[in-house]
Amino acid sequence: MRTHNCLSVGCLKSMIVFTLCELLFCGCSKKVSVDNDEQNFDLSGTFDKVLFSSVVDSVSYVEFEVTEESLIGIVGRVLFANNKYFIQDITSKSILVFDCSGKYLYKLSKYGQGPGEYIGMEAFCVDEGDNIYVLDTSLKRILKYNIQGEFIEAVCNIEDLPRSDIGYVNGQFLLCMPDYNDDQFRRGIFLLDPKTNKYNQIVKIEKKEGVLLQWYFQFNGQNSPTYYALNNYDDLFYKIKDDKVISARKITVIPKRDEATNEGYELVSCVETSKWDVMVGGSTQNSKYIFYNRETGECKICDVDKLINDIDGAGVGFPLPIVFGNSIATLIMESEDTENPQLQIWHLK
Repeated sequence: MRTHNCLSVGCLKSMIVFTLCELLFCGCSKKVSVDNDEQNFDLSGTFDKVLFSSVVDSVSYVEFEVTEESLIGIVGRVLFANNKYFIQDITSKSILVFDCSGKYLYKLSKYGQGPGEYIGMEAFCVDEGDNIYVLDTSLKRILKYNIQGEFIEAVCNIEDLPRSDIGYVNGQFLLCMPDYNDDQFRRGIFLLDPKTNKYNQIVKIEKKEGVLLQWYFQFNGQNSPTYYALNNYDDLFYKIKDDKVISARKITVIPKRDEATNEGYELVSCVETSKWDVMVGGSTQNSKYIFYNRETGECKICDVDKLINDIDGAGVGFPLPIVFGNSIATLIMESEDTENPQLQIWHLK
């Protein structure tokens, strides 16, 4: 067991945590073995600032092309797949597609109640053929579009489909649900077969209180993606390959958040590169960045506003679950040089 003691300065940073809901399921869950190498990060006390140059070798940027069609309002999520960026724009209720250099390609914009349109774009995912799947929880269906935004088909219609998140795996969909409904307990990670509309639970979470999971896609440069799910209550970080959970690491931040007083911390983000874990310990007072080198055991912690870009002075983006080997993409929402948000790539040491 590793325990890391570092410190904190007072500051407030709002965290975006996905809140997902319930899902009817069938099938059996399998018990996932937890890695013995537990990690504990002590966020109490006071910490010095962390300089970019102490964890980052260099920084590069992706500027998204600005056209009349490609303007981005509020970013919902960003996926990187098949050497392209897929950006959900909450303002226009659309998905914009850019190539790896930031050149605008296409837009999926089918908001409405007509054939092939969606009302509530809760989440989306992309397959190996650049087809986009939109989870519409208002119309209770998953819709398939090609990269040009043309409707292909309703992959499945599920009357009781709740809010959730979605990932594509070999013709099936991974879903992550942190909630339950009445006496039916449906909390965990599920695999949905769209041909049968049946669910197989691959991870079951026993606790019923609170928001348990943060779910996100992390590109690993291979044809078959790797998915990660964060179980805040049990402090488990699941790694999922294809349709199986291949590992579960226990990562704890202390002092742990007290539900009654809302004081303390909880791990609200963890992005794994080839060497580093880049994490955020969420708090209502002073959220923390945690940089942990799995090879050397090096650990650096600071308040989110105390990470100083001493490399180019251009500010600091917020980490996205987009990884290129030992580099991580972050999002800068405002820039003086462009109307669109831009990506800042941290090339970690």
